[in-house]
Amino acid sequence: MLDFGCGSGGLVRAALARGIDCYGCDIDFSHKWTTEAELIDLLQTRRVRQIPGAKENVSPEAGEPYRLPFDDGMFDVVISDQVLEHVRNYPDVIREFARVLKPGGLMLHMFPSRYRLAEPHQFVPLASFFRPYWWLKLWALLGVRNKFQKDVPARDVAQYNRRWLAEHTNYLTVAELRRLFAPAFSLEFVEKDFMRYGRAGLVVFPWLYRTLFSRIMLGVRAPGLVSPARPGVQR
Repeated sequence: MLDFGCGSGGLVRAALARGIDCYGCDIDFSHKWTTEAELIDLLQTRRVRQIPGAKENVSPEAGEPYRLPFDDGMFDVVISDQVLEHVRNYPDVIREFARVLKPGGLMLHMFPSRYRLAEPHQFVPLASFFRPYWWLKLWALLGVRNKFQKDVPARDVAQYNRRWLAEHTNYLTVAELRRLFAPAFSLEFVEKDFMRYGRAGLVVFPWLYRTLFSRIMLGVRAPGLVSPARPGVQR
């Protein structure tokens, strides 16, 4: 299993402890979810790896693939948690998912809904798709800030949020996701199953969960796929 966008490798360690042959990768590593010693252990054993040159390759205009540091057909499963909303160059990432997965392999991604009531990084209502400067400044004036912006003037908060949302988020519709992932993957959105088998064990208004909170996307790699076609670069 591959954890795409693994942060400091907390999920990788948890999976290994349960006997799952798990690896992780990211563009860089923080120490937020695990201790420095645990992260160093994961790095030394090559269980987590940095994506070479990824910081230059995440933009839509990048000319080189967003290449994952793993062999072709190495994995049965690729997962990510709160990562796809940051992907800027979907064609390269999709092609890499298809390359490292075995034929018929699975991918499972959890990410915020495009229509979530409050954008989960800046907390501004509807800012995943509606982000004019006046709207961002209004909520900054009303005191809506993340933990890094508590004593920052509202104008600066609004300017930063506008730039950060434009450069570091990419909330796509279901139709856009289906178009980009075909023909390498068949997709299914499984929020109802996630709710049923999650901790709550209840299925209560899955349409509300998928619209206003999170999407759970399951994909199956097309069997017999040798080299996924390179589609046009996403905006």
